[in-house]
Amino acid sequence: EGVLERFQGKGTFVAHGNAEPRDIAFVLCGRDYTDPLFAMTLRGAESRCQALGLRMVHTYCDKPESLRSVERLLLNHGPVLGLVVTGILDLRWLMRFMDAHENVVLVGDVLGRERTPDVVLRIVANNGAAAGEAMDYLLGLGHRRITHITSDLKRVWFREPYEAYVDRLKARGIPVDKELVVACDDEGIGFGYEAAQRLLRLRKRPTAIFATNDRFAWGAVNAIREAQLRVPEDISVLG
Repeated sequence: EGVLERFQGKGTFVAHGNAEPRDIAFVLCGRDYTDPLFAMTLRGAESRCQALGLRMVHTYCDKPESLRSVERLLLNHGPVLGLVVTGILDLRWLMRFMDAHENVVLVGDVLGRERTPDVVLRIVANNGAAAGEAMDYLLGLGHRRITHITSDLKRVWFREPYEAYVDRLKARGIPVDKELVVACDDEGIGFGYEAAQRLLRLRKRPTAIFATNDRFAWGAVNAIREAQLRVPEDISVLG
């Protein structure tokens, strides 16, 4: 009441400029919603907004150069309570968002290789601890020849699981076999499939595969089944 005004003959409702913003903007950068992680993140954010009586505006850009269109969209939309940003973003664009919006929250290690400024509020998973638990589980099953499928180790969300993989093997007195670590710039199911195929051709194949993400794990499972082997009876897979 008192926020909307109707213009006779136009049939248009226009909000007064002093209306309090009720929207949260969800910005996904360099990824898409087919990735289960980001789909679940968006679903959780929308659910929380609904519970608080807020609206969620979401958009995405598949490459850094299209961030300008996201910036224009947010400018045209009008004031928002804050931004939730996830995916992959460089520091320059993060600072632009922070200059334009008072409240910015990052979900995940959005900056990848770059150090996130201390002033930025972010929510991250403890990838190292989770990877350590995964390795403890596989080692507890008696596995000693465990392979690791990963990607760019300069990125924190791949580096931390790799470090946990190495630490857990060393703690059990098991030497780290570089032949069993497969890394690539790709992050999809296809790479997990190709990596598992390569590992299955080894003279002494692994008894378990520890994949950094579920896409790698699914690709590995497909390759194992194609080789007429069983999961987990012949090879255990953990993502």
